Amino acid sequence: MASGIPDDRDLIAALFRERFGKLTIIVLSDGRVLEAEQVRECEVGSQGERFQLLGSLETSFSPRDVVFVKDAGSGEILWETPVGKLEYVPRAPSRNVKALGVAVLSLMVLAGANFVGEWGLFSPFDRQVLFGALFIGLVFNRFSPRVIERA
Repeated sequence: MASGIPDDRDLIAALFRERFGKLTIIVLSDGRVLEAEQVRECEVGSQGERFQLLGSLETSFSPRDVVFVKDAGSGEILWETPVGKLEYVPRAPSRNVKALGVAVLSLMVLAGANFVGEWGLFSPFDRQVLFGALFIGLVFNRFSPRVIERA
């Protein structure tokens, strides 16, 4: 994932000092999008290094939580982590899709173990159930969300 954009977390503090007074967009790993002109370093108890947005809404966050930093005017990405370079296509999987994936995988394991172990749970259709479960798994895999690298 080679990119011309730096992804070293030690550079975040210097970037925020350099951007003092310029509107900056900060995207955090929990999905929050913060906009600020002033970000300062602060230490809050035993939580280690933290940053604080100054303004009407004071919010603090850890440098570990930052996914990427953009210039609000131009939209140019100034800093990002390797995670910030990845995105889901077409969208992130919902809980229902994840539960369906677990159900499909369980069906495949049960049908495979039944066929190999000769348990006869689906007798006399063990082979047909096995290939049906594999087909459903392949179809589910083909249409499930993917993670790709953002260009």
